[in-house]
Amino acid sequence: HSARDFSNCMRSGRRVNGNYYRICVRFHSDESTPQPARIGFAISRKVDKRAVIRNRLKRVARNVFRRQLGLPAGDYIIMAKTEAGTVDGDALRADLTQLLQRLLR
Repeated sequence: HSARDFSNCMRSGRRVNGNYYRICVRFHSDESTPQPARIGFAISRKVDKRAVIRNRLKRVARNVFRRQLGLPAGDYIIMAKTEAGTVDGDALRADLTQLLQRLLR
């Protein structure tokens, strides 16, 4: 993931907001060559100063993303909101699953 990929996705991607996560996605339009869905993270220190918490948020998001079947090819950037650092993993998983389902509609 290059900085150009991130900026293209942030500039022209579709955004979906949840309670604890925010997703920006830019779908690939070239269907002749199958490309996987790629994931990137933008979790700032404003969410929590401790790297342990930020890494937990990424780990939960990676796990949910990996289990989603049928995601269209594209670049997905997952951002955490400040409230995400204080809730348990089940609430994080439910929120992210709901956001990804909304993208599939």
